[in-house]
Amino acid sequence: MLGGDLTLKSWVQSSLYNNESSSEVIDDRLLNPEKKQDFAKNVQCVSSILELALKCCAESPGDRINMKEALSKLQKIKDRFVNC
Repeated sequence: MLGGDLTLKSWVQSSLYNNESSSEVIDDRLLNPEKKQDFAKNVQCVSSILELALKCCAESPGDRINMKEALSKLQKIKDRFVNC
C-alpha cells in the first residue's frame, strides 16, 4: 500500500484533499458503518481530526500550529460532533 515516495502523511493528505474517500484511511471500527445515520457524521468527525493532525505535522516548524491552537480546534471538533 505505502511505498516509494508515498508516506502515511501524503496518503492521508491525498484522501482528504483530492476527493478520494477519506474512509479508506480511517479504520471502519471508528466509523460504525452499521448505523448509517451516524456514518457520514463519523467520517466528517474523523476527517476533521485528520486535518488537524496534518496541521500539527507540517514540514516546517513555522507552518505548524501550536498546542494551544490544536487544543482549541480539537475542543471545537468535540463540541460539533460529540456534544450534539
